[in-house]
Amino acid sequence: MAATLDRSQRFRAESQIDLQPYTLLLNLQLKTARSHRKQLDATFFRSATRLIENIAEVMQPKTRPRSK
Repeated sequence: MAATLDRSQRFRAESQIDLQPYTLLLNLQLKTARSHRKQLDATFFRSATRLIENIAEVMQPKTRPRSK
């Protein structure tokens, strides 16, 4: 039983050391994804605003020029 505990403790310590670079890389990727998401949200908002403006323009009644 003591050998099993020692082995599991050693495995945990080795795993923490081995996973640290991957954890740092994952955190960096998450930060990058968040900044890209903000850019995508801004682009989507601009596109949606443009679409709504175009729809509003089409829906406005057009005035016909008066015939003489």
